[in-house]
Amino acid sequence: MTKKEIASPLRFPGSKSRVYNKMCKYFNIPHSEYREPFVGGGSIFLKKTLAQNN
Repeated sequence: MTKKEIASPLRFPGSKSRVYNKMCKYFNIPHSEYREPFVGGGSIFLKKTLAQNN
């Protein structure tokens, strides 16, 4: 099963949606926990691979 990519419906100043392709190598490493204290538009959270604890 493939993960359907979801785009954030929120426009947020400083959004990382445009730089995700450069950052994805860090987020596709298997991990058990993911925390994002300042979610903003949530573009990274919505695009990254799932962790055990999101």
